[in-house]
Amino acid sequence: MTASAIAKYLSEPTATSYARSMSATVPVGPRAFALLCVGDSMTKAGDPRSIPDGSSVIVDPDRKWKEGDIVVVSKRGTDVVVVKQIRRAVPVRGTISDRGVLPDASVLEEQGGPYFMLTSLNDRYQPIVLSDEMTVLGVVVQTIIDEEERS
Repeated sequence: MTASAIAKYLSEPTATSYARSMSATVPVGPRAFALLCVGDSMTKAGDPRSIPDGSSVIVDPDRKWKEGDIVVVSKRGTDVVVVKQIRRAVPVRGTISDRGVLPDASVLEEQGGPYFMLTSLNDRYQPIVLSDEMTVLGVVVQTIIDEEERS
């Protein structure tokens, strides 16, 4: 699903939940949906939160996210959605990614933080500063790993 397709789906009051047909084993709201994940940014060997390439995730847009949750995020003006872990930004000096600069702690405090980052489980990917141009579409509540894809 693209960001615009998800937005359209979430705006439909009688949407049928594809998440239920994916056999969600956790309680989900009526607007829950499933996404197919492509790529290895959320893959980490030995981590129970790992989302291997080709897995599906069940996303609940009605669940309020909290620090540490894995979420689906879109950026305004694009059709791209990403699955990342949301974390409170740890003040560090210098650039943390090509998408934003996180200044030292005193500057963050003056600017009224808190700031949040979108992080990957795979250490090869840089964090992204969560900006006002981004929208958290929902919280990942379950991962369904396609065992056939993994073999």
